[in-house]
Amino acid sequence: MKPIDRVSLALLISALLPVGSGVTNQSRVGPPLMAQQSDEAALQEAARLTEQAGKFYQQDQYAEAAPLLQRALQIYEQTVWEAHPEVAQNINDLGELGRALGYHDEVEPLLQRALQVNEQTFGANHLIVANSLKTLARLYLTQGNYARAEPLYQRALQIYGQTLGETHPDVVQNIYDLGELYRLRGNYAEAEPFYRRALQIYEQTLGETHPYVLDILNTLGEVYLLQGNYAEAEPLFQRTLQINEQFFGETDPSLLTSLDNLGELYRLQGNHAAAEPLLQRALEIDEQSLNNEPNLVSLPLSFTDRLNNLGEVYLLQGNYAEAEPLFQRALQIYEQTDATHPEVATTLNNLAVLYRAQGNHVEAESFLQRAQQIREQTSGERP
Repeated sequence: MKPIDRVSLALLISALLPVGSGVTNQSRVGPPLMAQQSDEAALQEAARLTEQAGKFYQQDQYAEAAPLLQRALQIYEQTVWEAHPEVAQNINDLGELGRALGYHDEVEPLLQRALQVNEQTFGANHLIVANSLKTLARLYLTQGNYARAEPLYQRALQIYGQTLGETHPDVVQNIYDLGELYRLRGNYAEAEPFYRRALQIYEQTLGETHPYVLDILNTLGEVYLLQGNYAEAEPLFQRTLQINEQFFGETDPSLLTSLDNLGELYRLQGNHAAAEPLLQRALEIDEQSLNNEPNLVSLPLSFTDRLNNLGEVYLLQGNYAEAEPLFQRALQIYEQTDATHPEVATTLNNLAVLYRAQGNHVEAESFLQRAQQIREQTSGERP
């Protein structure tokens, strides 16, 4: 149910914009470049490669971005830059791009080295150090290394808060990321106040209908949903749905997350009559948007999830005639894309329950056996 992290993506794109683009970043400060003459050309080439790779990344041209990223990494590895704090600061841009493209092992030592250089040169509480802490923390968060990410985020947040003020974008991003860290770790009660704090700041500075606000509303609602706190989650999902309908109309794909979340909430409450039209609407919007994609090779797994979700509501209502074709279609798509995906077993199990309820025990047993085989392949379980 996690929405796309447009906050992180926007900050990444901002960090990669070239000088003179009209976009400023108050926390990117430092003395003029002091590279030795022999290294200056190489360092400038690395910066150029990083900038070009960032442009390719923004255009979803990942294959073109990757070799430029690799060449820039090689230059930084082979060039003497320890005495040049601004060069170390610029490596943060390369680290963000490497994180986004999946080059985690390659950029980690460079980011660690940049942090060390900045601490030695500027002191432990400088903005450049906060930038390095944040970039390395986001890498660890992406890797799922929460224990290493948390203290880095906490240090960066303290520095940013003392020097930039609580409403600065870097401060809010750190607050949001800490909420993400605790949510991903399953510590929902600890995540909640960070999301609420980020939400409050964004509402005050950006307005109550800004996309960042809507993202956090959905995420905070999901945290409540995971805790079983349906009373707190429902108005957040309703609010995002209402705002998106107001700005984009009733059939725009931007509504999907809110429809999914609100439908899931009602399903968990056993309110199948309320869940059905929301999940049906989400499926219809998703299918229509996919039909408008001329280069689509195969249907995404998110679409099959929606088929399953609506099918389960029909199943629980005893509406087997409506449920069966949804499960069958989901199964067909799963098997065409990834026959061993865990959700294949879920779909097979749903069909088994359906056939058993209809008295077709032979068919039900066949699907149960197939589901068990997939679980054994994916988890190593044995009967």
